Amino acid sequence: MTERSSFFRDVVENSGFLGATSIIVRLTGVGVLVAIVRRAGTAAAGAYGIAVLVGTLGGFAFSLGLGTYCTRAFAATEMPGEEVRAIHLVRGLAMLVATALLLAAAPFLPPQLRVGFVLTAASVFVDQWNETGWVICRGLGRTRIEAVAELVTDTAVFCVALVSVAVAHGLRLDVAGGLLLTAGLARSVVAVGLVRRFPAPTLSRLAPLAYRHVRAALPYCASDMLGLAYLRGDTLVLAFFASSSIVGTYVAANSVISPMVQVAAMMGVASLALMARYCRDRNPDHSQEVLLQHRALVAMFAAAGSAVAAALMVGLWIGTGLLFSSQVSAIRLLGVVLALFLPLRFANFALSAILLARGGAPRRLAIVAGSTVINVVMNLAVDWRLAAFGAAWATVVTEVVVTALLAGALRGH
Repeated sequence: MTERSSFFRDVVENSGFLGATSIIVRLTGVGVLVAIVRRAGTAAAGAYGIAVLVGTLGGFAFSLGLGTYCTRAFAATEMPGEEVRAIHLVRGLAMLVATALLLAAAPFLPPQLRVGFVLTAASVFVDQWNETGWVICRGLGRTRIEAVAELVTDTAVFCVALVSVAVAHGLRLDVAGGLLLTAGLARSVVAVGLVRRFPAPTLSRLAPLAYRHVRAALPYCASDMLGLAYLRGDTLVLAFFASSSIVGTYVAANSVISPMVQVAAMMGVASLALMARYCRDRNPDHSQEVLLQHRALVAMFAAAGSAVAAALMVGLWIGTGLLFSSQVSAIRLLGVVLALFLPLRFANFALSAILLARGGAPRRLAIVAGSTVINVVMNLAVDWRLAAFGAAWATVVTEVVVTALLAGALRGH
């Protein structure tokens, strides 16, 4: 096998497996949501959505960017497995603190939603914790372990949700939350098994190790939070200029596109580990082969994004009439505009992976911060006149700017 064919195989096995698995994860979430609506109604479904949001934001806050940071550092052999195990322990303690805060807030929730809300948010915390365990298989080029664990557990959850709809008219929120938490804990068994293969750190070293790595991971943490603001800020600005009906139409169109962004993000994390290993083994400043590999990775991600965008554009014209009973035409057109940014978004995840693999976390943070500001300014400039379509086109144009900035950062790095 030639070196180029070996690189292509590595990209497919690392990014492709996790990208495909991420689609299964999104479908599982949809299946659970449908089951909750069928059994418990829209109020329970709303509580489920808020619980997932709380878990995601809390997980971001308590993760401190360590998942992405450790992925790069371990793959580049800058962090030994013993230290990954230490970080996994510290993150586990942080998630326990987050769960304790959640339990403290539970009495303020409606009694009928309390248990399900806490269990659902806790399941998201567990999945955030598992990220450190997956660092090991990503760094060793064995992402199929993570993919199989996700595939088996999420397929089981999806099947239970389908059976519940057929037999018991769906799932109660507390049952759905318990099911998701059980699946997350099952994945934790695999993740813990991965980190336990390395020796445990001594207690005297635990605090200094945690402090050093948390400090080094701050640019990653800031990028994650700003990236979340970039993806959600347009809706917030649009709400100042447009009616709730128009905002709802934009949110509906965005809900079709955003799962594919998560797929691209998972592929980007896997490619980060891959490129960190390749940059470790070669001198990226003098190797023409590495430059060709960088270009090939970006081209493969852009092609994947183009294929996804084309499929969504076709699906939008077929599926929106089934999913949304009103404003179908506007949702279709908005979805088509938003789909235009997917090839760039996929390519940008590849460019970000290469930049991070080469130690460019501070530059990436500056780009993410700049793109967030640009997106907000563009929305302020056009949303008052073009409403939802202004927000959609601002997203596309901002992504073009991000591509140019990332390419320029790589050229100068």
